[in-house]
Amino acid sequence: MDAFGEKGLELLYRFSKKLGLNTALTAWHSSRDRSAEFLTTMAMISATSAKIADEIRSLSRSETGEVEEPFQMGKIGSSTMPHKRNPEMCEQVVVLARLIRANAGLGFEGMINEHERDYRAVRLEWVTITDTSLFVCGLLSLAKGILKDLIVHEDRIRKNVDRAAVSISTEALMFRVGKKIGKQTAHRVIYETCMEAIETGQPLIDLLMNHDQISQKFKREDLEKAIDPMNHIGISQTLTQRVIDHVKGKLASVGSSSIEETRVCPLMDEDGVCMVGDGYAGS
Repeated sequence: MDAFGEKGLELLYRFSKKLGLNTALTAWHSSRDRSAEFLTTMAMISATSAKIADEIRSLSRSETGEVEEPFQMGKIGSSTMPHKRNPEMCEQVVVLARLIRANAGLGFEGMINEHERDYRAVRLEWVTITDTSLFVCGLLSLAKGILKDLIVHEDRIRKNVDRAAVSISTEALMFRVGKKIGKQTAHRVIYETCMEAIETGQPLIDLLMNHDQISQKFKREDLEKAIDPMNHIGISQTLTQRVIDHVKGKLASVGSSSIEETRVCPLMDEDGVCMVGDGYAGS
């Protein structure tokens, strides 16, 4: 900057403004925290996306079957087992997130450098920042496609919840019973009958109705109502709507009304194709 004399700072300001960046207060070649912060932020974004993708992958198992990543005829899940519809896109998101997270660690390595121009740090970033940017771009594109056309099997969700209704409602059942026989007694009775139900395979409600302390004070309908999942939704709908409203607000702030209209990367063209990739043929 010495060659520009007093105009050096003005040049720095204009250069930063043109790129849409804040003006740096210290020299970039000696302070690498900017790069580490960028890589860490990318790692956090990718980890959140991977958490969502991995949840979808887990819930798409045959024994659960509640959701699936998008599918169209011709998509092959296995070269040997034609019936498979594997969550390939979700798996790719998780793999990319792990690579991005590994690069974040190298970002902190780059912060440790000697004096001012230690290119052991700078050259490390030639790889980490470049690869991370490409990985994040691909990850977000995959995540957007997964969420945009996610397949949800509501009937399977209800069946799974109904099947687990007793085990997820024993607390509510204990408090309902505890109003008449005391909480500690209710805990003991329900604990004992639950263990018996697990060992014998008998329905919990049947075992409870055979228990004198329960059958004398409760009707079967009272107990069945206590374990009905629909009675334990609580404020989940309110919490879900709060998240939706928050996301809509964020989308509105960048000029989009829905996820379909949002370009996940400023370097994508209107068709969502990366304009800096090899062989880009866009206009």
